[in-house]
Amino acid sequence: NLTQGTYVAGGFAREAGFSGDGAEIWHKGPLPATQRMRRMPLVGGPWRPFLGDLTHSVAWSPDGRRIAVAVRKDGRQTLRVGAGDGSGMRPLGETLDVRGAADWSPDGRWIATGGIDSKGAGLFKIPVDGGMPVRLVAGAALNPVWSPDGTIIAYQGANVGGREPLKAVAADGADIEQVHLSVRVDADHHM
Repeated sequence: NLTQGTYVAGGFAREAGFSGDGAEIWHKGPLPATQRMRRMPLVGGPWRPFLGDLTHSVAWSPDGRRIAVAVRKDGRQTLRVGAGDGSGMRPLGETLDVRGAADWSPDGRWIATGGIDSKGAGLFKIPVDGGMPVRLVAGAALNPVWSPDGTIIAYQGANVGGREPLKAVAADGADIEQVHLSVRVDADHHM
């Protein structure tokens, strides 16, 4: 089991994370036979199915009670939101073809994600209680992360020459002064 440092689930984990309350760990394997999400208690025990085969990028709400997941269907990737155990899943921001991971705002009212809509790629925030996605930035934007106070969203820009710039935007879409940082991708290492 995990607490004893052994792990047998058909290979390494492609994605992994902790449940909102920190009591469980979830993972998704890299191969078709292991690309099902599973979870288990941190104290050990058997892996149990979690969500479906076509889901990934689990984002837990700040209160740990809800999740947002990306679901692939009909060649598109869309968001679903529901209870932390995977029940009651409903679509969110269906006009977007989601790209990368999603992140909840600290107040739990919004989810930020990269995606593509009828106007092209961008960074969006979507009201959790329903409504249309709000475009914050045009162009490639992946893996957003909200600041703890909810005023800024940092994200990964387009890969140019092997570098992926770290960018940021105010949560209301206003420009902010940018600090120029970039990440160079070298095989599986980020520098």
